[in-house]
Formats: sequence, C-alpha cells, structure tokens
Amino acid sequence: MGHVIDETAGLLLKFPDRGSDLRRLYMASESFRDLVRDFNDANAALVIWTANGNADRQREYKATLKELENAILDMLRQRPARDK
Repeated sequence: MGHVIDETAGLLLKFPDRGSDLRRLYMASESFRDLVRDFNDANAALVIWTANGNADRQREYKATLKELENAILDMLRQRPARDK
C-alpha cells in the first residue's frame, strides 16, 4: 500500500476529498495508474522548468497537467465518492 500512497500523493493534494477513491482506482485500473504516472512525470518536469526559468516549457507542462487532471477527474466521476 505504501507504493500506492507514494504514487497518489500529488493527487491527494489536488483532490483531498477523493483519497480512498484515488487509491482504490489506482489499485484496480492500469489505465488510471498510467494517468497517475503521467501526472507525476509532468509535475516533476514542471518543477524543473520552473527552476530553469523556461516560461514556454512551464506553460506547456501546466497545460499538460490540466489535461491530466481533467482525465483523472473524469475517471473519478465515473465512481461515486466514498470518503464522505
């Protein structure tokens, strides 16, 4: 379970009210795991490009993160919230 928490930590900050759904979906869906990995990779890249001061790359990765967040939310919406 530690790996699941590590992989979903960034998303837990974005969607704290969906924690158990994030973990459950991560365990159950390979396509969701791929989205989470892509989100984490894009987030790490954004940190690098921000530190380097590259505004074009920052915009690119912010847009990528927004697309990934929307895809993740779409998958979460397909499941009822269970944290409440």
